[in-house]
Amino acid sequence: MMQGNVIGAITSGGFGPTLQAPVAMGYVPTELSAVGTKHSALVRGIARPITIAKMPLVPQRYFRG
Repeated sequence: MMQGNVIGAITSGGFGPTLQAPVAMGYVPTELSAVGTKHSALVRGIARPITIAKMPLVPQRYFRG
């Protein structure tokens, strides 16, 4: 939400055990999607702060041999 206006939609979310924090994926307009941009999302009717992050959220540590 941006000043009370809906700007996108969350498509999936849950708890990220690697980050030990909630994570979610969703869609927002390109002009509002710069990495580090702060927004808020309604979670069970409560506005929660969110920050746009680049995928993947954690670096991969496996080797494709």
